[in-house]
Amino acid sequence: MGVSTAYAVERLIEPEGFRQNNAGKYFHSNKWASYRHGLTTPRAALVVRANDLVPGSAKNLNHVLWKALDVSSNVLREGPGWLRQLAPGLQLLIFTEDDQVCTYGGRHFFAKLERLASLDALACLTILLRMNLANGEFAQAWTVAASTFRMLLMLGERFKERGLADAIFSLYVEQIFSLSKWDGQCFHLEKYDFCLWAGVLYNAAKMGIADKGHPLSWTEEVQQMIRILEGKKGLHIKFLFDPITGPDQDFGPLSAAAQLALNSRVSLRKSSMDEFQPGNTFEV
Repeated sequence: MGVSTAYAVERLIEPEGFRQNNAGKYFHSNKWASYRHGLTTPRAALVVRANDLVPGSAKNLNHVLWKALDVSSNVLREGPGWLRQLAPGLQLLIFTEDDQVCTYGGRHFFAKLERLASLDALACLTILLRMNLANGEFAQAWTVAASTFRMLLMLGERFKERGLADAIFSLYVEQIFSLSKWDGQCFHLEKYDFCLWAGVLYNAAKMGIADKGHPLSWTEEVQQMIRILEGKKGLHIKFLFDPITGPDQDFGPLSAAAQLALNSRVSLRKSSMDEFQPGNTFEV
């Protein structure tokens, strides 16, 4: 809406909330600050009014993703219903003919979901990841977690535009990826600069298709980002965006061999980062 504070948004959407007392002094409820900090959510009528001014905001605010990220919820009970709220194209992929959720799949299956890059697709992967974890299918959950990470990177620039990127990624690191462990391995994402690398990925994708002579569609941008993430533009570039994974230290101190392997992965990533600084132009 062209403003940067909860107060200013309130002035635009709910101007009648600002009143004068008997002394002629203006005051308001200040509830929009609590919305901003996630302490409460606005009533349905206010959501409708906001959506009239900012079309699509009601869908985003009420999106099933936020339910899926609430790890206190029972995902095995609620998950199928959440998935039924997603786009029809996604439902065709994840529900079997007998109306069961397809939580299993290989790279080909998850590549189809990634090509549909959207808030719905992110919610779908998040629900499938949580369902696999709840069922004790940790190897499959590890696969879904990698796909979820790629989806977050592709959507990162859109989250950045709304000032939400760091908050959303931190939530995933704390609530989702921290639970995704398999074969003694876990994600090491605490120092991953999500905003930086999401921006590099998006700009690299745009550079790769900038010569087409027409405004780029989201589908074209996604296709190019996927090519980069899959290593089709070079494994050295792909390695820039891969998360660091390594031994799970909950099992105790790392052995000398495990520490050496982790240090090697970190060193290789640092070498790639030194070669391709975000401010530089590089061929993709």
